[in-house]
Amino acid sequence: MVNSTIFAGLSRCILWILVGAAVVVFTPSARSTVIWTFHETSCTAFDGSNCTFQPPGGLAQLTLPDVDSSGAWSGFYNATTHTFTETGDTNFLFQLNGSSLQAPGFHPASPADLISNIGFDIAFASSPTSLSIAAIYTAAFNAVCIQQGGIMVPGVCNVQEVRGSFLVGSDFSLVGCNFTQCQISGDWVLALAPEPSSLAGLASALVALPIVMLLFTGAQSPARGRSERAKAELR
Repeated sequence: MVNSTIFAGLSRCILWILVGAAVVVFTPSARSTVIWTFHETSCTAFDGSNCTFQPPGGLAQLTLPDVDSSGAWSGFYNATTHTFTETGDTNFLFQLNGSSLQAPGFHPASPADLISNIGFDIAFASSPTSLSIAAIYTAAFNAVCIQQGGIMVPGVCNVQEVRGSFLVGSDFSLVGCNFTQCQISGDWVLALAPEPSSLAGLASALVALPIVMLLFTGAQSPARGRSERAKAELR
């Protein structure tokens, strides 16, 4: 009887600890990874055709360690020496979804671009209410020019036939822009990114919770049975 009571008490204690752990997992930290996602609403090619291409995760993403982040990065591929150098901040991730283009690191938009020099410059300044970003990728067959806000980069956009804040040009095909230059419209939307440690902690809590509840229920059953037998004997 005493052992069962102690076991039931411990089970209750563990149960509340797990509940508290789950609450902590969902409590945002002072610095949390954020993702700015560009959701395309329309695309107009230089020849007037519709080039809208909207991957499920948005057309482009900028992942930052904190919402109040700023930095600049430059990458250069020398086609003569077949070497790549990068300078500046690397604590971010830029991705053009639906293509292989990303930074930091050497990830050209197409293997065909390797026949000549490649320049890629990115600068960004993020706050809880806005994103200022400039990204210029210049290569043999593909080009990307993004400009929102007043931030600037040293690269020069070579997409000349269209105007706008998100331009793509390709001699082949790049994110829906086929053999032409394209003006893309859309919006940058901010979202928090789930932290891997938090997800792992939540998974552990969810796995352990049913086990503790089962043990708690099992501990109650013998005690309840003895209580009912005692009442029957008194009658």
